[in-house]
Amino acid sequence: MLDAPDVGVLARFYSELRGWPIWKQDVDGAALDLGEGVAYLGIQHNPDYVRPVWPAAPGCQQMMVHLDFEVTDLEEAVAHAVRLGAQLPNTNRRTTCGSSSTLRGTRSACTHSCCPRE
Repeated sequence: MLDAPDVGVLARFYSELRGWPIWKQDVDGAALDLGEGVAYLGIQHNPDYVRPVWPAAPGCQQMMVHLDFEVTDLEEAVAHAVRLGAQLPNTNRRTTCGSSSTLRGTRSACTHSCCPRE
């Protein structure tokens, strides 16, 4: 379950980013079908949502969820996410699975995932 100040924006972002259909949506929340009917990504409206800071900083909202997606072309996946509204942070990091770019936005997530700007 992800919190968002605007359910529609975040639902559309992940739907377009990953090709997941929006199974249901209203002003209070949304559910994206991740395939095969075994899992959903839930998004709930939270008007008091505070965007996390990444990398973490003392006294600031910390990341509470981390989504990773495997992609075949990281550079194109990052470019696609940015076209959808993702915002790159000022840092890059290396992981054991190779080079990655961390994307920062409404939801801070690492490497192969990202979120739209608020």
